[in-house]
Amino acid sequence: MLALVAGDAYSLADAVEGAWLAEEAPPARSMEETNPDIAQSILQLVKVLQIELFAGMEARDRARLSAGLEMLRYANVAELPDEEPATRILVSLELDEAIASNGELELKQAIMSAQQYKHTSSKRYKQAQDALEAILESKRIEQTARQLDEAVERKDLETMYDLLQAGRDSTAVDEALSKRPEFQRAEEMLTTTMRQELKRAVALCNPSAARKACAQAARYGLTQLPEFLQLQSLRKSVCLQDRQEAVTQNQES
Repeated sequence: MLALVAGDAYSLADAVEGAWLAEEAPPARSMEETNPDIAQSILQLVKVLQIELFAGMEARDRARLSAGLEMLRYANVAELPDEEPATRILVSLELDEAIASNGELELKQAIMSAQQYKHTSSKRYKQAQDALEAILESKRIEQTARQLDEAVERKDLETMYDLLQAGRDSTAVDEALSKRPEFQRAEEMLTTTMRQELKRAVALCNPSAARKACAQAARYGLTQLPEFLQLQSLRKSVCLQDRQEAVTQNQES
């Protein structure tokens, strides 16, 4: 076979995979029933891959380990004694590089690799997860801050309130977001606008407008505003006056 003459891992892996697909190699056939050239190619591939994995582990060479393990899967070769330590070192190297780079894509790929090889109990894996979560948290904060700014520009009170509440629901986000100028601007805009609405309702002396303004202030958690308390007091006075007038009219009739 040409693969045996070439003797390199790639040629041997191609030959072994071809034999496996054609059911000319284990597990379709026992080694005794397998063509001698194919059997020799399998044994030669195992030897080459063992050397490759050992060299990769010695040098802690991520690319070499990754290529060797990939060829193991590609050729469907039975698990080698060095495969487990090789995967452990590879995962460790990938996690270290991802943590050092602090890049979202690199961290996601390293975490996926650790999960694929079932090496998820190490401190490095936890560090990578924490680093990725910090990046995603930062992106969420940036997105919320941007949306708050847009809501302020539109004077969209409902969106402002929903985004502010979403920030308050998460302690980590709240602490970081509350220090952002976008958060403070939105809070100020919400409070200022509601004070204006409550004052307008007082000036109009319109029961419908008063009800609407009070309900809105209550929804936004702004019932401590002096304008809200004033309007509530006015509504109670008007209600009491209406009742007194109704009683008087009933007595007169």
